[in-house]
Amino acid sequence: MSAIPYVLMGFMILTGSLNTIFQSLQYAEKSLEMPYRHAWVQSHNMFLGELYCLIIYYISRMYESYENTVGNNSESESEASPSIFILVIPTACDLFATTLFAFSLLNMSTSVYQMLRGGLMLVTSSLSVIFLDKNQYRHHILGLAIVLISIFLISLAGLLYGNHIEERTTNFEGIIMMLIGLIFRGFQFITEEYIINHYDINPLKMVGYEGVWGASFYTLLLILLQNIRCEHFFGRDIFCSSNNHDEWRVEDTLFALKQMMHNELLFLYVAAGTFSIGFYNYYGVSVTLYASSAQRAVVDNLRTIVVWVFFLSVPTSIKEEFIWLQLVGFVGMVIGTLIYNEILEISIWNFNKYTKINILKEEQQELEEEKGRMKKINENYSTIDDEEIELKANTDNKKII
Repeated sequence: MSAIPYVLMGFMILTGSLNTIFQSLQYAEKSLEMPYRHAWVQSHNMFLGELYCLIIYYISRMYESYENTVGNNSESESEASPSIFILVIPTACDLFATTLFAFSLLNMSTSVYQMLRGGLMLVTSSLSVIFLDKNQYRHHILGLAIVLISIFLISLAGLLYGNHIEERTTNFEGIIMMLIGLIFRGFQFITEEYIINHYDINPLKMVGYEGVWGASFYTLLLILLQNIRCEHFFGRDIFCSSNNHDEWRVEDTLFALKQMMHNELLFLYVAAGTFSIGFYNYYGVSVTLYASSAQRAVVDNLRTIVVWVFFLSVPTSIKEEFIWLQLVGFVGMVIGTLIYNEILEISIWNFNKYTKINILKEEQQELEEEKGRMKKINENYSTIDDEEIELKANTDNKKII
């Protein structure tokens, strides 16, 4: 594998970490004497961030067209792109997954959320085997197991030793929403992998049109939810938001905008989160193009380390404690990811037997053996031909005599 996938993975981890940091800071902010709890608005902002990728894509195409014109270059990009309507499928999966994740984070502790979200690796790997006919070899399974155990240790450390002063409580509804969201996210990843491997489409364009569909749908949805009151709804604390006048709506978008306007720091977090999620999804799709959706899901867990280090090092409204058990878990997470991506090979018990390098070596060895057999066969035929020539010569000599 070239260096390109690893560079893309690095940018995916960076932008994903920034997005997690900005989203966490949003939840920690208060404005107009109310906490900022707007899962539907956050989902809309995510698609808005993806839509920015489409703007960048068309600007780059215009620049390329200008360069070709100035340079008298008649070559143009011939892109056999799919219909943009096919991108509705991953957009729908992304839409449900993002919304369910946002609500689940509001209804469970951060540690439990982190633990359950690690299951995305298993879901994506399983779906890629079922629908994309991908192989998961023993080193993949080992890497997944190490990462899952590491996530469990990190989450366990948060539950046992973390600061629970303002910790959200975990309820059954939050867990169910997270599990359903994992299935939708897994389908999104493998659908994107199928599309990008079967069609010639730029990742910026793909993510951008997903943003167009998602932002269009959510704009209409937010208008609808703004007019649905839910003071007497069962579970309003889970699915609804209230303003500073104790008015409950499924989503109070107008109050969310007011909160942003009255808190400059909150506005900055929302804007930065919107931009970072767009680039994060672009790099994620690019990783899928050069590697696979399963590798994308495994590598995505590494942003947890960046977020942990950030909140340990930078003073913010969110206080992170250093816990040795979490450090052990993070080290294990890195090792498991390196094993899964075949950067680190484990030779004991033949765990590295089916890595790409060893499979290539085995194929080359079989090719060399086949060449040796063919050479031996040719030598045998050459020997037989020499014997026949010698026998014919002897026969001719006898006739002459």
